[in-house]
Amino acid sequence: MADSLDADRRVVHDRLEQLVSQGDLGAKDVGTNTQVWWRPHSDGASGVGISEATVRQLFENVPDPYLIVEPDKYEIVAVSDAYLEATMTEREAILGQTLFETFPADPDDPSPEGVPRLQRSLNRVTEQHVEDVMPVTHYPVPAQDAADDKFEDRWWSPVNTPLFDSNDALSYIIHHVQDVTPLVDAFLGEDEIDLSDELDIDASHLTADMLLQTRRLYEAREEAYERERQQQAVADLGQFALEVDDLDALLDAAARRLSDALDAEYCGVFDLHEGSETLLIRQGVGWDEDVVGDVTVSAADAESQAAYTLENEHPIVVEDLPTEPRFSGPELPTDRDVRSCISTVIGSPDDPWGILGVYDSETQAFSEDDVSFVVSVANVLAEAIERKQYESELERSNERLEQFAYAASHDLREPLRMVSSYLRLIEDRYGDDLNDEAREFLDSAVGGAERMRDTIEGLLQYSRVETEGEPLCPVDLDDVVADVLRDLEVQIGECDADVEVGELPRVMGDASQLRQVFQNLLSNGLRYSGDRPPRVRISAERDGREWAVSVEDEGIGIDPTDQDRVFEVFQRVEPRDDYDGSGIGLAMCRRIVERHGGDIWVDSEPGEGATFSFTLRGVSGSECRLS
Repeated sequence: MADSLDADRRVVHDRLEQLVSQGDLGAKDVGTNTQVWWRPHSDGASGVGISEATVRQLFENVPDPYLIVEPDKYEIVAVSDAYLEATMTEREAILGQTLFETFPADPDDPSPEGVPRLQRSLNRVTEQHVEDVMPVTHYPVPAQDAADDKFEDRWWSPVNTPLFDSNDALSYIIHHVQDVTPLVDAFLGEDEIDLSDELDIDASHLTADMLLQTRRLYEAREEAYERERQQQAVADLGQFALEVDDLDALLDAAARRLSDALDAEYCGVFDLHEGSETLLIRQGVGWDEDVVGDVTVSAADAESQAAYTLENEHPIVVEDLPTEPRFSGPELPTDRDVRSCISTVIGSPDDPWGILGVYDSETQAFSEDDVSFVVSVANVLAEAIERKQYESELERSNERLEQFAYAASHDLREPLRMVSSYLRLIEDRYGDDLNDEAREFLDSAVGGAERMRDTIEGLLQYSRVETEGEPLCPVDLDDVVADVLRDLEVQIGECDADVEVGELPRVMGDASQLRQVFQNLLSNGLRYSGDRPPRVRISAERDGREWAVSVEDEGIGIDPTDQDRVFEVFQRVEPRDDYDGSGIGLAMCRRIVERHGGDIWVDSEPGEGATFSFTLRGVSGSECRLS
């Protein structure tokens, strides 16, 4: 049969080369022993298309069963006479139809293999752009002379081959089949061998045996392909878990992936309420609309599968639920005639979050890979749930901290206002009567009260970064920095500073909070300049989808051992007597940048200046002015 296939291909190849020599087709090599052909357009440009005449020349007279389908809906666009004869079809009846409309599954076959196997093969060709050799496949075809929609039992050896255009894009799929029904029947002993069929008995047995061995190899490859799909599904869910904030969206995606991959009718994610003896079906696939989010099952009934699953550290696999001796079937699946299922704990068996289960009304023999797949998905969900619980607790802790900072700052303002008022009153009424020492004491008290006021205001702003921030929207950093330079115009003039601003991008941000960041960083660059006039440079550099914005000065610098500490509240590395400040500014910058989803850091050496950098998400597409 291999010789026959090679001969048929040579016939096709020779005919294609003849058309190339006539100028009816264009051709080029695209790889080792691989060529593509196309029909030139009338204007001389290469293109893709098959005329009626070319189709007739190429395929109708080829002495082997071929047809051509489009790669999207698998619509039949060309067919050989040999194919029509082998499948008992008419050209006018199948052209323009999809392959599966023409050859549907036998409705009387409880588990047809032909349609799903051919579908997977065509999908593989479409997705991977490689030829796919199918095993000997049982695929009955409609009997054309029967009036009662009967199907004729047939075995085929199919090959699906991609056909590329001149730009190496998938244009069509060639579907080639050999009818091997006589060989399979001979090998299986289903029919007597008629010597008039000119079949050599030993050769036919050998060929059929080879075909069936190929079938077993194909099935092994299918299992490997399914494992690969399952592993990819787990990886995709893991990535989705890192990107999505909505836990229910993740649970729904996991249920759908499991249901599709295992071809199961139902999948459920059951949430064990803390302190409760019931499981809520939190998300799922296949259930009625009034089930998900409303229906619960018992987690305490000793006879239930749910309780049995929670009591075991390993997944529970059931192939025939009605005959299961370990427990009674759970009410929810039993009402839907479920026979096979896999259930496993989500989270630690000692402290479970819930149960993940897949169910099907057909009796299934789940493989070890299927069970491992369910467990892997459950582990992804457990890690995501644990991470989100930690994030929620951290968020609640931050909220409590913000409330404390706000309350403490607010309660301190009134007594501080009173102290400041009395100090000013003493200065106004008795200033002339105070000696130098008393005036020094009074000045220190007034200065301390002002610093305390600045610290309280800083704490209030720090506590409100999350609660009073505006939604992120496109912001032009050129405009933000221009506003900051106007606000600091007097300070810049007094210290004779040189501030250089490069071209800055548009980013997603809160303009008011970004002004605070630039004002703090620029003020620090002016304040910590040392004995020389300040020189500050503001610039930005693209880093993938983000921008790294830098504020660089030539001041006193920061010791590397202190560079993380400067972003903590009230942490200052310079002598307090030499430089004023509340110790909140850089902590505020970090909190604002983190609220924007970025990072902030400093590169510096003592005496060599400092470069503060932070990342912000850029505005996509043409909205960015810098490329």
